[in-house]
Amino acid sequence: MSFKIKCSALFASVLAVSSMVATPMAYATDNAVGTIATMDVTAGSNYALRVSLTGGATMCTGGPSWAYLNDTDSNYKVYAAALMLAKAQGTRVTVYSLLENGYCHIVFITVQSS
Repeated sequence: MSFKIKCSALFASVLAVSSMVATPMAYATDNAVGTIATMDVTAGSNYALRVSLTGGATMCTGGPSWAYLNDTDSNYKVYAAALMLAKAQGTRVTVYSLLENGYCHIVFITVQSS
């Protein structure tokens, strides 16, 4: 087997594994869809960015009507920017979250076109 074929096969394997990890279904998540009703911002490790959707939708099974990010979460700044822009423009979002310690921790979002 040539070096080029081995590299192609390795790249395809890495791509396949990374696509499985990067999808929201790789988690046991709940999701809520709507426009952002409120955004609360507080201290970095105290549920730093809290989001609720119009209509008071439950963000995850057994959790409250808001979901959160902490400033230590991976990609926090990108999440925050996307959510703030969606709020400012009134754009619908899908928020995927996991129940952690009684609260809904955001793990993935989708911002939809208006």
